Amino acid sequence: MHTQTERIQLVMLPGLVNDERLWERQASDLSDIVDTQIADISTRDSIGELAEEVLAHAPARFALVGLSMGGYVAMEIMRRAPERVIGLALCDTNAHADTPEATARRRHRWHSRRRILRRSSTRWRRACSHRPTSATPDS
Repeated sequence: MHTQTERIQLVMLPGLVNDERLWERQASDLSDIVDTQIADISTRDSIGELAEEVLAHAPARFALVGLSMGGYVAMEIMRRAPERVIGLALCDTNAHADTPEATARRRHRWHSRRRILRRSSTRWRRACSHRPTSATPDS
């Protein structure tokens, strides 16, 4: 049980095609009442692995919110460590198991997103490290 002086720890899980930017505004708006942690759920290949990754970095006790695929991960966290979760919010998610076809589509989107993020990251690093060879703007 939480006391009035104890701050709630809130772990936020974005959806499949989202990153921490999804929750930044909410984290900012809630900062006077909770400490937030926005998890990166693009680092593993299965819901179970993602749940373990989140649990490894989460506080001992925390509230949890998951959007879409983040909700899948939140439900797996609840299955694995319900004693650690003090509250749960599931947003635009599904409690039913995917069909094999839906799993294949989701896996394809997941891997496509990871490839795009890696390419974008590489291009961004190259652009940031590019130095013009000429000092004149008309060259």
